[in-house]
Amino acid sequence: MNKITILMAVFIAVPLAAMAQFNSSEGRGVPVDKVADALKAPDETAVVLTGNIVERIRSETYRFSDGTGEIRLDIGEEIWAGVAAGPQTQVRIVGETDRGLGGMDIWVHSVETVGSADDAD
Repeated sequence: MNKITILMAVFIAVPLAAMAQFNSSEGRGVPVDKVADALKAPDETAVVLTGNIVERIRSETYRFSDGTGEIRLDIGEEIWAGVAAGPQTQVRIVGETDRGLGGMDIWVHSVETVGSADDAD
């Protein structure tokens, strides 16, 4: 009887100890909202940036500016989902930082225009 009690205690304590070590908020708190901060952020940090896509560099790579700095965006064709934007169109980018050999990029999950319909020329 005593062995069963000890085994049950171990089976309960081990998962609880593992959960106590997990911190899901590490690097994932409030999303970064400025390019200057995104450039210094750890890999896979959530970002919500508002600014302008000023240039298409190549197929799915763009240059983005928000007045605090510039950063490359990786925007897949499927992410555009009918959004039309030019260098003068203010957009909101939701994504995460992606630090690689070439520096920091933003892996974009969604892009949308912001402001009035007249601003989206």
